[in-house]
Amino acid sequence: MNKQQQKKSPQNNKTNYSSQKKSLPIFAYPILIALFTFLIYSSARNNDFTNWDDKEYVTENPYIKDLNIKEEFKREHMGNYHPLAMISLALDYNGKEFDAKTFHTTGIIIHILASIMVFYFVNLLTRNKITGFIASLLFALHPMHVESVAWISERKDVLYGFFLLCALFTYVKYVTRLPSPKVDARDIRLYLIFTICFLLSLFSKAQAVVFPILCLLIDYYKDRKITRKVILEKVPLFIVSIIFGIVAIKAQAKFEAIQDSSIYSYFDRILFSGYGVFTYLWKLILPMDLSTFYPYPLKINGAYPPIFYIAPFVTAAFIFVVWKFLRHKKIIVFGTLFFLFSIALVLQILPVGGAVIADRYTYIPYLGLFILIAHYLTPYYNPETRKTNAGGIFIATIAIVLFSFITWQRIGVWKDSVTLWKDAESKSKIAPKIYSNLGDAYLAAKVYDSALIYLNEAVRLKSDWYEALYNRGLVFYFQKKYKEAIDDYTLAIKYNPKLARAYFNRSGTYYTIGQTKLALDDALKAKQLGYTVDDKYIEVLQLGLPK
Repeated sequence: MNKQQQKKSPQNNKTNYSSQKKSLPIFAYPILIALFTFLIYSSARNNDFTNWDDKEYVTENPYIKDLNIKEEFKREHMGNYHPLAMISLALDYNGKEFDAKTFHTTGIIIHILASIMVFYFVNLLTRNKITGFIASLLFALHPMHVESVAWISERKDVLYGFFLLCALFTYVKYVTRLPSPKVDARDIRLYLIFTICFLLSLFSKAQAVVFPILCLLIDYYKDRKITRKVILEKVPLFIVSIIFGIVAIKAQAKFEAIQDSSIYSYFDRILFSGYGVFTYLWKLILPMDLSTFYPYPLKINGAYPPIFYIAPFVTAAFIFVVWKFLRHKKIIVFGTLFFLFSIALVLQILPVGGAVIADRYTYIPYLGLFILIAHYLTPYYNPETRKTNAGGIFIATIAIVLFSFITWQRIGVWKDSVTLWKDAESKSKIAPKIYSNLGDAYLAAKVYDSALIYLNEAVRLKSDWYEALYNRGLVFYFQKKYKEAIDDYTLAIKYNPKLARAYFNRSGTYYTIGQTKLALDDALKAKQLGYTVDDKYIEVLQLGLPK
C-alpha cells in the first residue's frame, strides 16, 4: 500500500493491523485449508471413471499409454487444445492399468494447491489473512466446484486454475514492487514469472485468456495510474491471449462443437447469456439442483420458458445497481468485474456444446465474488468498542459448513456413470445426451434391457443422435438382433460419416451373419478413418471371400 492510500484510509490500516495481530501465523492457514479440503474430497478417491469423456480422454486414449510430450503440444483432444492437461493425465497412468483412485487423488491435490494459492493471492491483494482464508475456503469447498475436481476428464480446470492463480499472485507482487517508474532486475524476474505461469495456464485450458483483463482490474484496485508503461507491459499478454483464443475457436470448430448460427439467433444468445449470469449468481448463494448437464431450453409454441426472458433484465439490473450506487467502493467493483469478465467467455454468446451453463465454468470466475463476500464477512477488531464482527464469523461458519455438506453429497453423485446420469435425469427430461449416456452406462454394465429403454428415449428426443444409435446398435448385437444392429449402425453412419467405430462394429455384425464382402468393406473403411483394425482380421475376411 503506498503513502497516498495510507493517508486516505488510516482507520482501515488500524483495523487490518488489529485483525492481523490477533489472527493465526500465516503458515497455519495453508495447513488448515489443505486439511479441510482433503477431508471433504477424500471420498472422491473411491469414485470410478465415468462415461462422460473419461473413455475418450483416458481409458481408451492411446496417447495416455504412450506419452510423447513433444507430440502432445501438437495435438487437440475433442475440440480442445490443452497439452499440459493431457500430459498430467498421462503421468497418472501406472503403465499397467488405469487406477481411478490415482487420477482422482491427483485432481484433489491440484485443487488443494489452487485453494492455497487463493489464500496467498487474496491475502496479498487485500492485506488481510482472514479475508484470504474465508475466500480460499469458499473456493475449496463450494459445491459448484465439485465438477471440476471430481470429474477426471476435467483435469484441465484445476490445472489451469492453479497456474492462473500463481500468475495472479505474482502479478500482485509485481505491482506492489512498482511504486515508481523505475524497474529493477527483480521486477523483470517477477514479470517473467507471471508470464510463464500465464502460459502454463493457457496450455492447460484456453479459459485463461482472461488473465490480462484481470491484471487491469488489479491495477485499478491498487490505484495504478494508466501510463504508457502500464499499457506496454500488457501488450504481450493480450497478444498471447488473442493467439490462444483463435486456436481454441478453431479447435472447437474443427470438432464441430460450435453450434450452427442458424440454430440460435443473436437474440437467443442474449437470452442465454442473461440466464447464465442470473443462474450463476443465485447458485453461488443457493447451490441447489446442480447437474452435470444443463441442456439448452426447448421452445414451446415458439417461446422459451419465462425465466429465460426475465433473467436478462435481472442481470442488467444487477449490473446497473453495482455501477450506479456502488462504483465508488473498489472491492465491490473489483469482485463483480472479476466475475463478469471471467464468466463472459462461457456465456454461450458463441454457442459451444450442448449445455447452456455448466458448474465447471465457475471455477475461477466465482473467485471475484468469493473475495467480495469474504471482505464483508471478515472478522475484525474494533479498537474503540473492542468487539469483533461476530455476525460475520457466524455467517461465514454456517455457509462453509453447509457448502461442505452439499459438496460431500455432490461428490457421491460422481461415483460412477449410472449414478451420475440418473442424477442428471432427475433434473432434466429433455436432453438426449443424458439418456444416451445412461443407456451407454447400462450397456457397459451389461444390463441390456435398461440400456435399450434409455437409448430408445434418446433417439425419440433426437432421431439423428448418432451416439445413441450407435450404442443401441451394440445393444441389439449383444441381444443377437443382428438386422436391427446393422440398421442402427447404418443410421449412425448416415448422420456422422466419420464415425469409424460404427463401420468397424457393422463389419463385425456382417461377419457374424456371413456377409464377408460387406464386412471387409466396412473394416477397410474403419481403418481408413483411423480406427485401429487388426490386420489379421482383414486377412481373415479376405481369405473368406469366394474365389
